[in-house]
Amino acid sequence: MIDYKAIWKEVTEQFFDGNPHSIHGPNHWHNVEDVGLKLANLTGADTDVVRLFAVLHDSCRQSNDYDPQHGWRAADYAMELRGR
Repeated sequence: MIDYKAIWKEVTEQFFDGNPHSIHGPNHWHNVEDVGLKLANLTGADTDVVRLFAVLHDSCRQSNDYDPQHGWRAADYAMELRGR
């Protein structure tokens, strides 16, 4: 079982500016999760994938501006978190 509360806590704590109201921060991640879960309910998508994507997809941004490598950093970070 995935401990989403622990993941959200860890990911939020390492977020670059620590601002939950950042355009790419935790509030945005929650919005992505909400929409993703609604779509998963309609399509049968894997809700674990949706929830993990929501919290991780912008978690490794180094700025709120152009940051083309943020997705690759998030993928690496997801691998670090795997199994914990």
